[in-house]
Amino acid sequence: MNRRSATNRIKELLEADPKLTYQQLGDAVGVSKQRAFQIVKNNNLEKSFPWTGKTFSCSGGCGKRLYYTLNKGGYCRKCRKRRNSFTFNCSHCGKEQTLTGRDASRKRVSLNKGANIYCNASCRTSGEMSKYWQKESTHVE
Repeated sequence: MNRRSATNRIKELLEADPKLTYQQLGDAVGVSKQRAFQIVKNNNLEKSFPWTGKTFSCSGGCGKRLYYTLNKGGYCRKCRKRRNSFTFNCSHCGKEQTLTGRDASRKRVSLNKGANIYCNASCRTSGEMSKYWQKESTHVE
């Protein structure tokens, strides 16, 4: 089948059923799945995805429509990042900090154990030293 007729045939098939997969298009026309993808892409043809009807809203409350089913917890990226962040006040200076990712989970575990949480190394040093001196001053009379 020549190039022009394959393109026309794929256009006709997509007009009839836009949810056909590239493999189904390639098999019907007699080209590979990759070639069917290239024809669709190069000719700016409209192709909807097979899971388009299975949308759901973000669980974070933003209302964004999600089209993929293998989503982590049903959150969009923004809401997942906001949900996994951790906000705390430094035990020494009282400054509010927000952490995300691995640091957030470490600090959250420390807070659950009842430890003091500091915003940086200098606050930690100052805070630990002030506690040390407070202990020393209470023992000496």
